[in-house]
Amino acid sequence: MSDFPRKPCELCFVVREADTWRLVTVRQDQGEAGTIEADLLRPLGFFGGQWPNPGDKFNLDLPRLGLSGPVEVTAIADCPIIPPGPGRIVLSVFRHSRGSTGTLHLSGHPEPIRVTPLHPIWSPSHDAWIPAGKLTPAHDVSLWKSTCRVERYELDAWEEPVYNVEVDGDHCYRVGEWGVLVHNDSDEPKSTNSDDDLDPCDPCKAANTEASPSAAFPRSPSGAIQATAETGKLVEAVPSRGFHGTSGITVDEVIANGLPDGGTNINLAEHVGGAKDSAFRGLGPVPGRGGSAGLRTPVEFAGEGGVVVEVEGVPGFDTGLHAPNAVQQLPKGEAEIATPRRIPTERIKRVGKVSVDCKGREVVKPGDWTRNPNYTPNQ
Repeated sequence: MSDFPRKPCELCFVVREADTWRLVTVRQDQGEAGTIEADLLRPLGFFGGQWPNPGDKFNLDLPRLGLSGPVEVTAIADCPIIPPGPGRIVLSVFRHSRGSTGTLHLSGHPEPIRVTPLHPIWSPSHDAWIPAGKLTPAHDVSLWKSTCRVERYELDAWEEPVYNVEVDGDHCYRVGEWGVLVHNDSDEPKSTNSDDDLDPCDPCKAANTEASPSAAFPRSPSGAIQATAETGKLVEAVPSRGFHGTSGITVDEVIANGLPDGGTNINLAEHVGGAKDSAFRGLGPVPGRGGSAGLRTPVEFAGEGGVVVEVEGVPGFDTGLHAPNAVQQLPKGEAEIATPRRIPTERIKRVGKVSVDCKGREVVKPGDWTRNPNYTPNQ
């Protein structure tokens, strides 16, 4: 596990609704394995609609972060507030009193990384999350702008306090000067192939954001983001993919930064109706072509000179299912997938620049697609 600040006030939390989120500190005695303390940023719904008090006990189910079973609440505080900025939300910090540690050596980088042997690290060459202790010179790791070959992993002969964080969205973050991509899981990975890589985690367990979302999406008890359906009830997002057309941004800007945030309105029917403060973007099943007789396509939304973005692994809401009456009011009955406006670059597979064909129709020509080197699959 990577080193991390121990004081809750230092956590990279973003602005949350003060009445619906709290910072709850819990503790669990694991006998000979030591103790675990955790600072959990959670909504009221996580606790069944009633905030716990210090001394209360409840069952926590976070096995892949090393904390399951009964825990005792030691403190509860208001949700920390800091100005929004780049970076994902840190939802939890875990402090284990003892654990195995080791040193990961990377080719061409003199400063090694201290990491527990079970901590998953992304290996692009193997297209998998590999426990640090199983990395060999046959693996590479993902850095900020490149990859690097592994030299060796050396396991310590002693135990020491170790730390981990739970990261919002796709549950990964970067450590060290060169930005090695790691996953926040700490439990023994499930064996799915010869490299014992991790099962992909659900991208909809939390708001899929790299920068702070303007909208305060509520969450279900399981942690999935929710939006307001046409009935007024909250509905959960599901893993989604599709194409989005937009303008006023370049291909290079999308690849470097993803798509920006904006809007605070999480009502799906109002999004379908064209609300200017909508917290969503629309995803279509194909990029399409201009002049279509049926639905308005992503290339038409983008227009000549705009871009079409193919995304995968984002939380989405089917407007045809959750806002059917609003969809029927549209001229062409356009149903789409609504996804939070902020789409990080890691969720973008490719970006296409829209031009016009010989008949004057908007289109992304085959040679005008650019693959995104920052795309990370199966997060």
